[in-house]
Amino acid sequence: MVRNKGNKTFWDTTVTSKASYSRVVGSFSYSQMMSPKFSGSLIVLVPALIVVLGVALYTSTVNGSYVNNWRGSFHYSCPRGKVIHGVSSVYRNHDRRWSFSCASAPNSASPTSCIVNNYPNTWRRPMNFRCPNNYVITGVLSYQSSTSRDRRLKFKCCKHSGYRTTQCRWTYYRNNFQNYLTYSVPSNKVLAGWASVFSGTVGDRRHKFLECSYAQPAQEFLRVLHGVRRRWGLTRH
Repeated sequence: MVRNKGNKTFWDTTVTSKASYSRVVGSFSYSQMMSPKFSGSLIVLVPALIVVLGVALYTSTVNGSYVNNWRGSFHYSCPRGKVIHGVSSVYRNHDRRWSFSCASAPNSASPTSCIVNNYPNTWRRPMNFRCPNNYVITGVLSYQSSTSRDRRLKFKCCKHSGYRTTQCRWTYYRNNFQNYLTYSVPSNKVLAGWASVFSGTVGDRRHKFLECSYAQPAQEFLRVLHGVRRRWGLTRH
């Protein structure tokens, strides 16, 4: 809130409510509010406040979205029983910042028996990783080398006893070199593998993902049976 104190105009942050704002503004006469001194102060203050607010919102969004800083390492893990559902990444100067989201596994699964594998790739070489049978990806760890202009990833994989990964298929590469990456696991699938290829020219990787069904054998049998019945027109309408 703008107040006059002596010959000075200043911003009073103690006035927060609309009613208080109206009372304070009402204390100024029309001639005071239209004076060059008063209006000049507003011209300076309002843009400055807009800039400060914009920077604050941008910083909050960035810090809340990405798990690493440029050239920084990270260790991201989903809450217990959840699985990786979304992956996004932005590129700049031979590195990427990463963001992840988690969700419940399909068919009421809750993978909690976990392992962390070794780094599956060496610097500047292709990566082709797959969790052990019936495990799914629930976390990602990474560090970057400025010398190699590359980043290594390794993965936390978890399983739910009695559940199996089946019908696994690789996606196409989900990003071009130096471009934004965004990927979401289909709601009836889990992420069980991750592959990438490296370009030394731009210091970046293209990424693709292994999607699998995840269910108990009895659930998988019923799902297949339902598909067969639908194909032959045997389902009830």
